[in-house]
Amino acid sequence: MFLEQKTGSAPGLIFATIRQGATTRTFAVEVRKTDAGHFTALMPDHRWSVECLTEDAALLMHASVLFPTEHAQAPWLSNPHPAPRPIQPRKTSAQLQKADEVSLA
Repeated sequence: MFLEQKTGSAPGLIFATIRQGATTRTFAVEVRKTDAGHFTALMPDHRWSVECLTEDAALLMHASVLFPTEHAQAPWLSNPHPAPRPIQPRKTSAQLQKADEVSLA
């Protein structure tokens, strides 16, 4: 996915053309500049994105929500190693003593 063209500058409304594969979409994104000099984009769910170092990165952050993602294009989304099994916590001496009392009764 990459930014083909943009019209406008931050802070303000930017019209961006994004290409992913053979698909091209143009949309309007509101981008703001923070006090730290970073950029945030208004996401499609009307929340602000995390701070990005460049305008282009903020626009791509917005576009990443709009474009469908396939595992072939984003191999980091697949999980080749299953999560480890949770470890059973060790029983305390009080729990062991209580279990012994119950089994003897």
